[in-house]
Amino acid sequence: MARIMASFLMLLLLSGLAVPPAAADAPRPQRIVSMNQCTDLLLLMLAPPERIASISFVSRQPQWTPPEYASEIARLPVNHGGAEKILTLKPDLIVTARYSGTQTVQTLERLGYQVAEFDAESSFADIRSNIRKMGRLVGEEARAESIVAAFDARLSAIEAKAHENAGIFADVGVNGWMSGEGTLMAEAANAAGYQTLGQKLGVSGFANLSLEQIVAAHPDVVAMSNAWTHPPSEATDALRHPAFKALGKTATFIDIPDRLTVCGSPDILDAVEMIARAKP
Repeated sequence: MARIMASFLMLLLLSGLAVPPAAADAPRPQRIVSMNQCTDLLLLMLAPPERIASISFVSRQPQWTPPEYASEIARLPVNHGGAEKILTLKPDLIVTARYSGTQTVQTLERLGYQVAEFDAESSFADIRSNIRKMGRLVGEEARAESIVAAFDARLSAIEAKAHENAGIFADVGVNGWMSGEGTLMAEAANAAGYQTLGQKLGVSGFANLSLEQIVAAHPDVVAMSNAWTHPPSEATDALRHPAFKALGKTATFIDIPDRLTVCGSPDILDAVEMIARAKP
């Protein structure tokens, strides 16, 4: 495998694809490639389409496509995170999530390309930090600050209307996947006045809770995962268990699109508003 990779790199050098564009030619990156759906979203917020060379194919999937960027996403070239495709695009900046496409990232860095990795967001502070980081990378610092300011203003307005100690919010994922303390979903629920079921049970990070634990906790508001329910499986069938339906007698069920919470972005505030408007 090492010999194959060495031969591949040599071919790239000979073809000229492995030579990164000179930084002096473009003060702001003009051919930006994103390898991950979360960096796609940050990039779409901050850079005009003409400066985006490619985004992840995942953003084209309907359950993950942000409606406000649907037309742009439909027109932009996509990649599957492979070095071969990305090199043909001759990018002057590559952005991705940490631990996403690690081998590709290592190859690109060895060839001298600028690759910026983003950590997953676990809080509103992380969202602000990553917006500003992307703003610096693409030369759109003022735009980034404007987005952060709008995010904070909207968050403050939601929190001002939220009821304190509104109840318990259960975000039920496949196999009982649940958010606890130190997660973005927990911060979203807290901003809406709720505590997540995971927090109530002392979960730090994420944990798989049993159906019995969820039902016995008598949550006030329930949001079932909606992105991983097809094709059917034992794991996804559990989300349609009669015991969950029975919770509807005392709990309010809301439908939060998973695209609002899978990545840390201002879109998380749509989820906060949905939780805040729920009537236990």
